Amino acid sequence: MSGDELDCPFPSALNPATSAAHQHTRRWAERMGLPAAEGKHQLAAERFTWLVGHFFPWARPRELELISDFTSWLFWHDDLCDETSLGEDPEALARRFDHLVGILTRRQEPRAEEPFDRALADLRDRFEQAAPSPGWLTRLVASIEHYFEGGVWEADNRRRGAVPDLDTFVDMRRFAGGMYIYVDFVELTAGVELPLIARRHRDVRRLVQIACNVACWHNDLFSLEKERGYGDVHNLVLVLAQERRLDLAEARRAAVEHCNREVSVFAPVEERLPSFGAEIDPLLADYRRGLGALMRGNLDWSLATERYRGATAPQAAPVPCD
Repeated sequence: MSGDELDCPFPSALNPATSAAHQHTRRWAERMGLPAAEGKHQLAAERFTWLVGHFFPWARPRELELISDFTSWLFWHDDLCDETSLGEDPEALARRFDHLVGILTRRQEPRAEEPFDRALADLRDRFEQAAPSPGWLTRLVASIEHYFEGGVWEADNRRRGAVPDLDTFVDMRRFAGGMYIYVDFVELTAGVELPLIARRHRDVRRLVQIACNVACWHNDLFSLEKERGYGDVHNLVLVLAQERRLDLAEARRAAVEHCNREVSVFAPVEERLPSFGAEIDPLLADYRRGLGALMRGNLDWSLATERYRGATAPQAAPVPCD
């Protein structure tokens, strides 16, 4: 393997209901009045539903549609926060996020003139109906809130012109990238919850950390030119360049190596997992398979989407689906 290749030894898969879910999301976005829904080419080109279809190839159609709608909302809202003056105003962003969390927890009513509010209220109602338990829903809201807090942290860095150090960036990137939300969705699409004794085991938490890191760092490699274009520094390549005093090409190679080292740890951590009993072990096997799909799915989508077209991204050989 060359230094410019990404190692991602997890099977590729795509939910067979992906195209239908895409059409559902297009109609939903139009009904909610989301601004980006006006650009049907953007919706088709960026292929957000295909990301979800790769992430959750085993999801039922209703769950796939729900997560597709949420993911489109998330990307469009993220662009609003990152690529406008709002992305450099942490106080204004914190107020906006507090209101959105209030909608999720029913402390706040959606503003009639605000499409993002209306859409989030609709998503909230559907998540409440789909949730495997009240505890799962509480964790989902917490993951979304952590994602919002990560966005405020990024906005503060932008305003100060600060590039975070590598350790801080790695810790915060998982939250700011929203990947813990998608880990919660692994349970939603499985229709069951991983019991606390397994979910909080140190090796299971390490597997989750690896999956979140790899998905975020792969994204950084593909989105580098897009983010450089509007001056965002929250990218593994740029953080490595500053931390280690590397030029961009050297930093890109270092980021690829960073990704591949993290991927290489996943299987050894899996192998040392203890047995949690005959009832839990099959659930954990599905959970681990879901984490692999998050890593592989993000890479497959990044290779196909036009969202990052023009970036010089590393390539990866496809891994056939089992």
